[in-house]
Amino acid sequence: MRSCDLPGSSIGNKLCIVNIRITHCTMFWGYRERALALAAALRERFDARVEVLGGMLGQFDLSVDGKLIAWRGGSFLERIRPPRLPDADAVIAAVERYLATGKRSPDPVTSTRIRRDFGPEDAKRFYDWLGAKQDAQFYERTALRYLAAHADFEHASAVFELGCGTGRFAASLFDKHFGPDVCYLGIDISTTMTALAARRLARWSGRFEVREADGTTSLIYPDAAFDRFVATYVLDLLSETAIHAVLGEAHRLLAPQGKLCLVALTEGVDAISRLIGSAWTQVYALDPRLVGGCRPVRIESFLDPAAWRMEHTQIVLSWGICAEVVIATPV
Repeated sequence: MRSCDLPGSSIGNKLCIVNIRITHCTMFWGYRERALALAAALRERFDARVEVLGGMLGQFDLSVDGKLIAWRGGSFLERIRPPRLPDADAVIAAVERYLATGKRSPDPVTSTRIRRDFGPEDAKRFYDWLGAKQDAQFYERTALRYLAAHADFEHASAVFELGCGTGRFAASLFDKHFGPDVCYLGIDISTTMTALAARRLARWSGRFEVREADGTTSLIYPDAAFDRFVATYVLDLLSETAIHAVLGEAHRLLAPQGKLCLVALTEGVDAISRLIGSAWTQVYALDPRLVGGCRPVRIESFLDPAAWRMEHTQIVLSWGICAEVVIATPV
C-alpha cells in the first residue's frame, strides 16, 4: 500500500498514509454504521488502509499512524451522553490538518447526532435474537387478557394478526375463545418468531397459517378479507408514518362489521408508571435496541373518527407498565 515515506505525500490528488484505525462502541445504536461509513469515506479520500474495531462503552476514536485525531470525549461522562458522533467532513479535515502540520485538532471534532430509527431490518435482527425469550415479558399478559375478553373473538371467522411473535396470544385465543371454524393468519418479520409460532400452533393444523413478512406496511391480502385485525405490541415499534399506513391497511382488510384489536405501550397514569414511562422513553432516545424498538405511544390519537368507531379504550397497568387497549370498527 505504501509507496511514499512521509505522511502527507501525494498520489495523484490523494494523500498517502499508512494506517487509520477507528475504534467504536459496540453496545449503542449507530456507532458501527457510522464507523463503516466513515471508513469508506477515508479510503476514498486518502487511499488509506482503514481498520474498524470494537471498543469501550461510548467510545468513538480515530487514530492515524497511532496518533489520536478524533474522539467523542476524554471522560466517561462525555462518552455516555446521548450519542453524537464525529461528522465525516470534520474528521477528514482533522486528518488533513494532521498530515499537513503533524498536529491534531485541539478539541474533539464537530459531532453530529446519529439517527435513532428502528427500521424493519433492525426489528428482524432483534426479534430473531430474542426468540422464545419474548414469552418472559410478563407485564404484557394483563392487557392481552383484557383484549381477548372484549373483542368478541368467539364470533370471529377470519383473524389476521400483524406481528404474531411466538404465537402465544394466538394459542390462547384458540384455547379459550375461537370457535371451531375460525381461520387464523399471522405474519411476523422475524424468521425465528414465525418458526416458533408455527410449532406452537401445530395442534390446530388446517385452521392457521403463519407467514414471514417483508417489513413493508403494504399487505398483500384482499379487501374485507378478515373480521379481526390484531396487532399487539407492534404499533409502538413503528414510526408515526408507518402507524398511519398500517391503520389504513387494517381499514381496507376488515369487513364492515370487523374489529380492529390493538395493544401498545403507552404513557403512565400514576407516579410510578409515569416514572417508568419516562425512563423507558429516555432509554429509547439513547438507543432503541435497548428496549426492542418500543416506546410509549397513544394509539387512540392515530385513529381518525371519520374512519373508525371506538368500541373500547382502556389503559391497563401491570407491574408499573401501562398498555393502551383499543377496539374499533371501521366506519
